[in-house]
Amino acid sequence: MKTVNRPIDFAGAEGFLFDMDGTLVDSMPSWRRLNIDFLEARGLPVPEETRADLMEMTNRSVIQEYLSRPGVTETFEDVWNEHKRRMQTYYRTSVVPKPHALQFLRRLAELGKPMCIATATPMDLARPVLERFGLLRGMAFAISSADEKLTKSKPQYYLEAAKRLHVAPENAVMFEDALYAMQGAKAAGLQVCGVMEPMQVRDAAEILRTCDVYIESFADLIQDFA
Repeated sequence: MKTVNRPIDFAGAEGFLFDMDGTLVDSMPSWRRLNIDFLEARGLPVPEETRADLMEMTNRSVIQEYLSRPGVTETFEDVWNEHKRRMQTYYRTSVVPKPHALQFLRRLAELGKPMCIATATPMDLARPVLERFGLLRGMAFAISSADEKLTKSKPQYYLEAAKRLHVAPENAVMFEDALYAMQGAKAAGLQVCGVMEPMQVRDAAEILRTCDVYIESFADLIQDFA
């Protein structure tokens, strides 16, 4: 099902930017699972009643809460590197594309539409899953806000990506699942197509208000490029 707040002329758009986690690949449950893995690896109890909360909390917030405990000597970098090692395993073994994402990308490639990956994940971490499923085929490039020392909550990241894609921001569409990134893309003047991600349930109402178009899966857009 597609929800339209402000119509997007998808067929007439001149550039398409795709977030990776939660948008092109179904990796958000794995990122959140890291919170439980992280605590259990240290022998810390994870009561059943708190597991749901841990699956919705960001990795950064869980790490920071742990590091604030008395007697903890690990640094944020130590823990983040452990997270990256665990996530690399998930990307290489269990993470798969979101429904109809590959079909939609193939259709855009057939039409010669300029596309890029615009992710927050460091590229050395993201590349294996992108290559494993051929998600880089047809992409002009892949850009990581982490590698660029930018943030997806601010417009500069999207302006840089649009510039590299040789498209004016107002003629580009950003596909995104996270509210903070949608807000950053909108501030840069891009049109935003929200992609449903169950892990973003807490922001669901604001996401629906923010994006121009909201889809449950990429199947909702295939007919726009028939």
